[in-house]
Amino acid sequence: MTAPGRPPATPGNDPGTPADPLLTIEEVTAELRVSRAAFYRWRRQGAGPAVVRLPGGGVRVRRSALSAWLRHLEDTQDG
Repeated sequence: MTAPGRPPATPGNDPGTPADPLLTIEEVTAELRVSRAAFYRWRRQGAGPAVVRLPGGGVRVRRSALSAWLRHLEDTQDG
């Protein structure tokens, strides 16, 4: 389920592809240079990137969702 105002992480319900992989939380936090706790705090606050919830309880972030979220942050800071 997607939070209000947040685009879905799985457009068209397609799985991850080589062009748009599903990233682990470890990969996302390493790229952003933030702690796992910070990532989950953003999620609780509704401020983080959209995620894909896997059947076993795992969480992934689509590369395109991370990029879109970062672009959104840039856009909101420009004005």
